Amino acid sequence: MRFIIGDVKGQGIDVVDWSVAVLAAFRAVAFGEPDLIRLAEAMDTRLSREMELEDFVTVIVAEFTPGMWASSTAVTLPPSSWPPMAGACSS
Repeated sequence: MRFIIGDVKGQGIDVVDWSVAVLAAFRAVAFGEPDLIRLAEAMDTRLSREMELEDFVTVIVAEFTPGMWASSTAVTLPPSSWPPMAGACSS
């Protein structure tokens, strides 16, 4: 099972539009990409085409495997607009 938690810069209807775009990017790649960091990179590729320099989204992408192992990665998209927080951990 995979899930996403995010924070979109801004307020009002722009936040709703970016939230929809982030969820669409997640849904487009979440089932086909086995690695969470590559999943985040694929989301970045899709979203950075539409984002302006001052736009950013911070997300945590996580998954639980059948043995109940948890993995996660936290990133800011696109990474060029904010110091990236990329990394993965398992427990």
